[in-house]
Amino acid sequence: MLEASGECAIGESRGASWLLSKRVSGMGLAGYLISLCAIFAVELLTSFVLFAVAPAAVADVLSLPLIVGAGLGSLWLWLRWRRARLRKGWEARGVTNPHPVTFRIEDAVFVVVSGHSEIRCRWGAISEIARSRHHWIYIGYGLGYCLPRRFFGDVVTEREFLNESLQRMDDAARRRSRQASAFVEAGEGK
Repeated sequence: MLEASGECAIGESRGASWLLSKRVSGMGLAGYLISLCAIFAVELLTSFVLFAVAPAAVADVLSLPLIVGAGLGSLWLWLRWRRARLRKGWEARGVTNPHPVTFRIEDAVFVVVSGHSEIRCRWGAISEIARSRHHWIYIGYGLGYCLPRRFFGDVVTEREFLNESLQRMDDAARRRSRQASAFVEAGEGK
């Protein structure tokens, strides 16, 4: 039975959520660019309304970049506020920050133990292991489990953990797990 343990901060794996969304939805960068274009469209509409009702002195060439900048700035501020609220909300519910997490490989299940909870996911429900910059994401049945790479003491232990995981997954899941397979295979000849 292999384990990887460490501490995770609240919201730490949010960087990996983009990769999880891309893998599961199939919507990559294009979908996010379309969303960004929609934000710009709203900003353009706002600027056109401003040009239509404001005096000519206000509706000069600089007002458009200012309106777009204000929109993007407010979006950035909103995202920061939202992250802080989520962190404080979880802390108010008793989630320690950072909190200990253990990922464990058992014969029939992948186990994630954190705080007062234990998640047991049958290997048949793990559809892929994907790699983000700092995590291995075990894509399960409706959820992604983000295992920080720093939880492994060294690359050999990381390869061993992934190899054991891949051995328990079905063929289709192993085929989807190209990055994990390549990572394991890179160490076999050494």
